[in-house]
Amino acid sequence: MAQVSLWVQQDLFAALRRTNEDESLRTTDPNGGVSVRPMKRLIGTRLRGYCVKQSLGAPALGAPTAAPVAGGPAAVPAGVSGAVDNFGYYPSGISGAPTLTKRATNPQYDVVHYEFTIVINPAALNKFYYNLMTGGHMHTVLEQVISGRPRTEQASAGTGLPAGSARTADMYYYGTDGVVEVTVVAEMLLLADWTRGLPGPAGADGKPTFMYPPLMPAEFLRELGLRDKTLLREADNLLLAPPAPGEAGGSAMPPR
Repeated sequence: MAQVSLWVQQDLFAALRRTNEDESLRTTDPNGGVSVRPMKRLIGTRLRGYCVKQSLGAPALGAPTAAPVAGGPAAVPAGVSGAVDNFGYYPSGISGAPTLTKRATNPQYDVVHYEFTIVINPAALNKFYYNLMTGGHMHTVLEQVISGRPRTEQASAGTGLPAGSARTADMYYYGTDGVVEVTVVAEMLLLADWTRGLPGPAGADGKPTFMYPPLMPAEFLRELGLRDKTLLREADNLLLAPPAPGEAGGSAMPPR
């Protein structure tokens, strides 16, 4: 998941950079810093994990009775056909999968959900979304929550507050433009032939060969398949098949 998180962050940072380099969105001095550029601050990012479907009768991922994360989405009920969940990073058993696109990991592509929070000039928000969704991998914005930022947080000097007080740690100077804080949930699509390997002709022993080697660890692929077997390709099933008696295990996973 560390590699997937890196891909998300690379595309996100590239979109932030392109937005700040757009001359039509700058104000006053084009060589100025944060105060004259539309993208003010990246507060944080979080990878939610792979979006997978739950089969009818299958238990919810993780503990079915797990309580929802405070302020987060509700727990997924067990045995709901078509219910989706995030697996691999976000707390298992908690639905972190908005249904705007209704996409989930399948034999053609993997679906990864992530979230981030930024402070931005609202006039540049649509341009930023355009930059995110047209650069790098295939991204889609699923949800957004917009809130204002108090003007008192835009003063970094002369506040009269003692150093280390509760408010000074969250004081940034964003310039004279209005700003908003936006928390976004988005999805990224990764082609399965890239993450799981591009299958080639089967070998003489019937084992799969790959023209492009798999990037996803076999252990993780097996865990995904346990949650929704329909997302596995024929090459994935061959790769994960237990070895024949007396045969070296190779990359195949032992039966669970």
